[in-house]
Amino acid sequence: MLHGVLLLTRLTGQDVLGPDGQILGRLVDLTVRLNRGSESHLVERLVVTRRHGAELVLPWTAVANFHAGQVVLGADQAAAHELGPDEILLGCDVVDTQIVDVVGQRLARVADVVFVQTPDSRLHVLGVEVGFGGVLRRLGLGRIVPGFGNDVVAWSDLHLTSDRGHLVQLGP
Repeated sequence: MLHGVLLLTRLTGQDVLGPDGQILGRLVDLTVRLNRGSESHLVERLVVTRRHGAELVLPWTAVANFHAGQVVLGADQAAAHELGPDEILLGCDVVDTQIVDVVGQRLARVADVVFVQTPDSRLHVLGVEVGFGGVLRRLGLGRIVPGFGNDVVAWSDLHLTSDRGHLVQLGP
């Protein structure tokens, strides 16, 4: 696996801790804005599901400490409940959906979303992993197809076909 690469399906499901170290819930999704003309696609918000209570949609600025396996929130946890008009859920609107790779001129199904962590601990979306190897890894059968990154489509080279992703990409 490439050094420093993070995968959405390995990030989701981990505990999200409050500033006091208590578990607030589990990370279930991340959002990104599809700004036209922007080269940088940073994760904007995280979606946290709680055992008791409504789901939280928190801005990335609420994250005090992030590294693989642990998300710790700071004191400021102002939650929102709706996505912005140019915002999509990476797990819901991208993973397991079809994309059109406009450079490779092919239709493919997304197995995972690929990130790198920036020096200031933000997550930058590099692209999506397509192909059967990613599906096998998610099923726990990754040893059958060793390696990673054999089939990654750059975020800027794809067009989403999921309902919300497609509408957001074509929107103003």
